[in-house]
Amino acid sequence: FLNGVECMRLKKNNFDLQLALLCFVRYSTLKKINQDVHYRMTEKLQSYYLSKLEPFRSCLLALREIILDHNPVITETQKYFMPCFCYKKKIICYLWTDRKTDEPYILVADGKLFDMPELEQGKRSRMKIFRVDPEKDLPLEMIRMILNKALENLSKEQKNE
Repeated sequence: FLNGVECMRLKKNNFDLQLALLCFVRYSTLKKINQDVHYRMTEKLQSYYLSKLEPFRSCLLALREIILDHNPVITETQKYFMPCFCYKKKIICYLWTDRKTDEPYILVADGKLFDMPELEQGKRSRMKIFRVDPEKDLPLEMIRMILNKALENLSKEQKNE
């Protein structure tokens, strides 16, 4: 992972202008995130994200930001060594990577309640996953739809309690 200074050095050397610009934008975004109290993360979580190689790291960080921005009540914690996102202490989803390909996915906690072909059940009884290609633009509308459905299910569940 390159910081702003290293990216500028790449830019001056005309090594790869696109890479330099991308690194600088990511660096600026991360700098902004670190300044915002809402986005502070524990050292363990920071280690998890930083342990990933590019483009997986950037993809996971972008997914993290999208999930946290979706609703101000959503919080991040760590469970089972992975980032976990909760709404009023109820788990919505996790961020994880495929063991073989290292590609990121969103693990939806109550995915069994979702009737969406984009979510994969696999051998899971309760959860489903939404795979994300780190080389492509993130499917924001689909991610927001999944988050909305998850929050809707939690609201229904809380009313029934």
